[in-house]
Amino acid sequence: TARLLELLRELRDYGNSILVVEHDEMTIRAADFVLDLGPGAGELGGHLVAAGTPQEIEQHPDSITGAYLSGRARIPRRRPLPLRNIPWLELVRPRRHNLKCTRVRFPLQRWTVVTGVSGSGKSTLVLDVLYEELQRLRTEGPNTRLRWCRAIRGWESIQQVYAVDQSPVGRTPRSCPATYLGIFRDIREIFARQETARIWGYDARRFSFNLPAGQCRFCRGMGYRKVKMHFLPDALVRCDACHGLRYHQDTLKVTWRGLTIADVLNLTASEARKRFDFHRRIHQALTILEELSLGYLRLGQPSPTLSGGESQRLKLARELTRSHKGSNLYIMDEPTTGLHAEDVRHLINVLDRLVQDGHTVIVIEHHPEIMINADYLLDLGPEGGSGGGKIVARGRPEHVARAARTHTSRFLSSYLSKTWSPRSFDFL
Repeated sequence: TARLLELLRELRDYGNSILVVEHDEMTIRAADFVLDLGPGAGELGGHLVAAGTPQEIEQHPDSITGAYLSGRARIPRRRPLPLRNIPWLELVRPRRHNLKCTRVRFPLQRWTVVTGVSGSGKSTLVLDVLYEELQRLRTEGPNTRLRWCRAIRGWESIQQVYAVDQSPVGRTPRSCPATYLGIFRDIREIFARQETARIWGYDARRFSFNLPAGQCRFCRGMGYRKVKMHFLPDALVRCDACHGLRYHQDTLKVTWRGLTIADVLNLTASEARKRFDFHRRIHQALTILEELSLGYLRLGQPSPTLSGGESQRLKLARELTRSHKGSNLYIMDEPTTGLHAEDVRHLINVLDRLVQDGHTVIVIEHHPEIMINADYLLDLGPEGGSGGGKIVARGRPEHVARAARTHTSRFLSSYLSKTWSPRSFDFL
């Protein structure tokens, strides 16, 4: 990041204008001018809260960004869990791309963050070796021949392995948060139990916009129609029959507490949580969305319109709604991408809860707050590409910060002492 900022300064000094969308504190402090939007997310946002230099943003009383910059708001430090007398997951001689490690260990039932400069081998180690080989062991049995390492030890106690990345959760507009979380069926069953639905013989399938029985016959439950354009891309226009509601008129005559099924899909997660407080499964899923700062999402919002960060947190929400019996392994690749400091605070609380419940969390991350809140750091490097692939530091965040021989340790040391600034990394 420090190197990138130096390049951006050079571009600016050549007379160019640079516009960056970013939450990173170092990048914000390096800017000449900051536009802060908010005050919340979704429909609660869209307003220009503050504009000015980073120092002026710090002093603005209504800016959440300024509160974190000035220190008025802070992410609380979680209490680290002990590393003694616990089981460990061990990779023996992982070999793929630039990896040169002899042995890599991850504490089970703890939170590990894998750090290192770009190209140091983090994704190769965690996703391409650890995740793939664990999946192979679980599907083919303990006697299978591993492809990317000599052996894996201590994996037997892991019940399930989940990789939560930023790939899209759905490729068609028919996918939405309600369907992805698995609560849409419960909502449809509630409508099927209404008196009007029972009289007319409607079952839960009638309230699905994916089935012919209840969907609009003109747009087939899409809410819009595709218009062919000569010499131009196809245009999407709102269906003039259902007005974007997706359903047949007869289906919309069934109401629950004054709401049609289309009205429920138009509710935000926060609004729906209050209305479905009597239903444990629906209420639990929507509560988790709020805890992950996704309360502004509408239940029927098409999945292709979600950002990568929203998709990743929606995947995490789905895993959290499932049964958590036993000990699972959750692997996440840079979950703070696109997240504000306030969102990072909520994410840390959720990851901490997973560990408190006995699960193992391994996160690939560069965010300093994620690093210092981990139970264990594994730093790869020392450089990227052929110069990386080695473990250069490991242990508690404070221990890695004192190592003082890697890029991560130097940055982490200055961050913990709050002495860093965008120009404080002369060692780069």
